[in-house]
Amino acid sequence: MRHSPSPAAPRRSEQIDTLRAIACISLVAFHVVGSSSGSGLELDPRHWMARANLALVDLRMPLFSFLSGMVLPALTGPLWPQIAKKARRLLLPMATVGTAFWLTRHAMGYEQIPLTQIFWMPFAHFWFLQATFLI
Repeated sequence: MRHSPSPAAPRRSEQIDTLRAIACISLVAFHVVGSSSGSGLELDPRHWMARANLALVDLRMPLFSFLSGMVLPALTGPLWPQIAKKARRLLLPMATVGTAFWLTRHAMGYEQIPLTQIFWMPFAHFWFLQATFLI
């Protein structure tokens, strides 16, 4: 017997889930394959994986931004509780994991921006959480 969702439960869309999968796979591929900044596998730019990675450069982050907007509820009711909830879901993890990431890189001798700046300046890949919060 197949269970159907209750009327109050939001229905999942296969198309949106497929877009989420494409966005996730392209992001993981970007970090694995790397970029010209000396990260990842540092493949030859003519390698098919490097070319595929480059082909998705203009799709990857806009797709994530679009999907982030799809899962945000409509703003109804008092604004400040909603802002606090978004800050807790986006900025608290950014500050916690960003600080741990900064401290790890600092211990390894990487040159980077001062620790106090990571909370309001774009830092590594955590910039996306700040941008999503602002949007």
